[in-house]
Amino acid sequence: MSATDTPTLRLHRASAQVFVTDFARAITFYRTLLGFDVVFTYGEPPFYGEVRRGEASFNLRHVDESPFVADVREREQLLSASIVTTNAKELFGEFEAAGVDFQERLQLKPWGSNEFVVRDPDGNLILFGTPSAPPPPDAESRRESPPTPVAKDPHRPVDEEFDRDPQATQRGTTAAQFP
Repeated sequence: MSATDTPTLRLHRASAQVFVTDFARAITFYRTLLGFDVVFTYGEPPFYGEVRRGEASFNLRHVDESPFVADVREREQLLSASIVTTNAKELFGEFEAAGVDFQERLQLKPWGSNEFVVRDPDGNLILFGTPSAPPPPDAESRRESPPTPVAKDPHRPVDEEFDRDPQATQRGTTAAQFP
């Protein structure tokens, strides 16, 4: 348990903020094509709201212009949200029949999950996926070689404390360090 978690303090969920330039168009897209319910909208005219399907939800936030530079989302495959589903293949078929625009069609990824990525009218990329089955309990004992170490990123600024002391990441920060 980390220093900030206590038996009475728990984090329950995080909500993505999806930026849209036409709020009404976004609500229609998520409700009509993707089957989300509108939980609430706020403002007159509405500029903020939440959509939900099953246990997955996220917020829509109107912006006058996209905060993303040109084609950076496509080029870098920047996801606005990632949603876990019990059956990505079935959901992909539903979305395909509805005429949804896909940035990436359904595929089995090297890490074992079935995933696809939807592109909304503002270019936001939303991933839907079914995780791979958990490995059998004895899978670790059958591993033939250790995992490949991650190469140091030459573009990352050097954090001398972290580079000297691998325990630095476990110390974290305290609220008193922030104004």
